[in-house]
Amino acid sequence: MAGGKKKKKTTAGRKVRMTQEEIDSYINYQTIRMPDEIFPIVSKERLACTDLSDKGDLPVPMDQIDDYVAKIFREINQIDDQFMKHRDGILNQYYRKGYAMRKATDDDDDEQEEEKKEETSWTRFFCT
Repeated sequence: MAGGKKKKKTTAGRKVRMTQEEIDSYINYQTIRMPDEIFPIVSKERLACTDLSDKGDLPVPMDQIDDYVAKIFREINQIDDQFMKHRDGILNQYYRKGYAMRKATDDDDDEQEEEKKEETSWTRFFCT
């Protein structure tokens, strides 16, 4: 994955409490949904002010560019719809209970191991 980060894997059905920082990021998220009627306008306006000579070939013929761009934006809107549904579930849980839970990842396990090591080292330091 980019940036040298490991892909997060969920840990079999275990859940952890979300941090306030994670919840705040869900609260502050702004949707990126684009209305369908804007797709042809966006593609034609963008292409009109772009020098395509240095960009290479278009992925589709020019007469199909509106459909191509519309398909991309529809996929983006679908992904955003799925995320917003997930976000609404998290926020509903947070506002109802005062906290929210999510599936645990390998990173959560790594953090717990590091906390245990720190506790152990401090205990040894003060107990000797």
